[in-house]
Amino acid sequence: MRRLISRSGLSVAALLVLTACGGEDTEATTATPGADTSAATVTDTATAAESTTAEAGGDPVEIAVCDLLSDEVIEAATGRTPASSKVWTLGVSADEGEFACSWSDPEESEFVHITVWAPPADVNAEFEELRSGLFYDEDVPSPGIGDDSFYRLAGVGELGTVVFLSDGILHKIDLSNPADAPATAEQEEEARRTLVTLAEGVI
Repeated sequence: MRRLISRSGLSVAALLVLTACGGEDTEATTATPGADTSAATVTDTATAAESTTAEAGGDPVEIAVCDLLSDEVIEAATGRTPASSKVWTLGVSADEGEFACSWSDPEESEFVHITVWAPPADVNAEFEELRSGLFYDEDVPSPGIGDDSFYRLAGVGELGTVVFLSDGILHKIDLSNPADAPATAEQEEEARRTLVTLAEGVI
């Protein structure tokens, strides 16, 4: 019985010695990998966030929207001389990837308007939304501009609209109707030729 207690005491003592000697090594060994794992986790999380941002539309794009069309291109396409241009902010948010500009003649009558969507805007969703509804006619042939394009039917105060995608950026160009009456079929057809010239000036 005395021998058993002695062996148990020795075993316990040996265990305490081993624990005391190995405790610091164990703690040191686990502490460093723990820190590395934490750093790796932060890095992986940041990388995943960047990847998600890229998939959702990428980094925000700044666009000098009134520089997309020159006065020379507008005059050649429409036969009207633009006297001024104005960046639109009403209902448009550059922080959300939306930009707009309009051009007016010397009588301050707006006759060309362009709207642009770029990241972080959901460009594809905007494109599909515009390619639907009452003002889209699938029977009208595509103008063949950029990566994908279509015309929208003329609404009130409009002669016509063209929408096109180019390098991941969505553009919509509108021609205003100076008359109070709806555009005739001939006016709309002529407006589409003008819109193509304007769109080619942007691209």
